[in-house]
Amino acid sequence: MEMFDELISTTIKPDGRVEVKHVDDAFQAEAMGEACGLFLTAERKFQKLNANHRRVTDPDLNVRWWDALDMV
Repeated sequence: MEMFDELISTTIKPDGRVEVKHVDDAFQAEAMGEACGLFLTAERKFQKLNANHRRVTDPDLNVRWWDALDMV
């Protein structure tokens, strides 16, 4: 079984009944694709800032470097 093979949504109704539903695979694949895209964008931004040797001496660049590090 793969990590993202099945996604289940569980809801407890006001009367105490439990409702279990399988979430649509298309939605799951779309969400995973979006998450991967956001990660790649953050990683590229960090790598660009990290390649600049002034990231240590330039206060503005240093703050952006730390912010980018937090996003990855």
